[in-house]
Amino acid sequence: MFIQQTSRDVNLLAMDDQLLDRLANELCNGRQIKNIVQTANALSLGIGENLSVTHLETALKMMKAFDADFAEESEKEKEERNTRRALEPGSKRQRIN
Repeated sequence: MFIQQTSRDVNLLAMDDQLLDRLANELCNGRQIKNIVQTANALSLGIGENLSVTHLETALKMMKAFDADFAEESEKEKEERNTRRALEPGSKRQRIN
């Protein structure tokens, strides 16, 4: 399992199977899973603890928050781009006052 390869100080037996199943059922691709595990491991090392489910959950929440912020920002940029195009001289979408 990738988690065991990332951290030698992880006790998978201490991790609840139901929780690991929940983490496995998240809509993540391989790159995202790798990043979540590496982030969780860095977090645990930074605070001097063994990797635990809490660290994995924290990293997953951080990834979801980043994705939500990124999607929101992308939508705002798209709206701003469409507004700029509509206001460009010669644009078929140009407002008529």
